[in-house]
Amino acid sequence: MRFRYLEKSSTTAALHPWPARLVPPPRESTGAPNLRQTVTAATTSASSLGTTSPIEEVRTPEPVPATLEGSETILVVEDDDAVRKMACTFLTIKGYKVVEASNASDAIEIVTRDGKSIALLLTDVVMPGMKGRELVEQISKVCERLPVLYMSAYTEDAAVNSGILDRGTAFIEKPFGPDDLAAKIRELLGSNAMEQPSAN
Repeated sequence: MRFRYLEKSSTTAALHPWPARLVPPPRESTGAPNLRQTVTAATTSASSLGTTSPIEEVRTPEPVPATLEGSETILVVEDDDAVRKMACTFLTIKGYKVVEASNASDAIEIVTRDGKSIALLLTDVVMPGMKGRELVEQISKVCERLPVLYMSAYTEDAAVNSGILDRGTAFIEKPFGPDDLAAKIRELLGSNAMEQPSAN
């Protein structure tokens, strides 16, 4: 049986590198123009020609959670030791308490014993013995409304097309950074850090 509780460190935790197979190529700069300069230039050009040029409406970006930090307890289920430790490190950096399990049977035992204290389940999609969706079906018998976030090196479309995930399921693709993970979790739990429910 392999699981343990992790508490937030008083100093910033050192980040372990992602496994090489999960590291994406570096992104190039998009070179996106400054919106204020673009709008000003368009307005000036139209004025100099003595015509009125309509300005294209700027799409409002999707809202970002007010905070990426939290104090809830997250159960992390992942059979790959390096990936599990990385996810746990990211969560403790953001203030979460973490319980980790390397397999589905350990996760079910944890939820059966401490389900009232767990705020969210973060689980891999594909694991030996029991897939993530099967794990969630078992856990839902104990904690019916426990929020779930799936993670996988598959793209979301690939996971859906292969039948291992349903369309619209909360999902994050590996590799991810601490802010990516925290933003997904706060979307599921709410943007404000919440008090941890009592286990009594």
